[in-house]
Amino acid sequence: VESGLGIRLYNAQALIKADEIAVVCEGEIDALCVNAYCGLPAVAYPGVDSWQQQRHFRHCFEGISQVVVVADGDDVGRKAARQVAESIGMAARVCELPEGMDANSFLVERGVASLLERIAA
Repeated sequence: VESGLGIRLYNAQALIKADEIAVVCEGEIDALCVNAYCGLPAVAYPGVDSWQQQRHFRHCFEGISQVVVVADGDDVGRKAARQVAESIGMAARVCELPEGMDANSFLVERGVASLLERIAA
């Protein structure tokens, strides 16, 4: 992060019109792909440490019925997703991906319908 810019929630403007569902990813490319290919409002945080430092991020999801935190397919990613979901509260749940995959690689390998099915489950 360039000095003085601070840490931002990537694509936060997608939450303005989100009322039923929002997706949270760890990584900008993942959020970009979920938003573009799945048609879901998706945001990204740059690692769990940044989420914990920016406690106000959770307030961005107030009024959204369902928040799906997509977990990268490794122990660190799953732990981070659980922490993010817990901080958001009752509206949040975790969507786990297979080992070694993130939202982008899952979309490339398995397609939009498969990711939407996982997000909806």
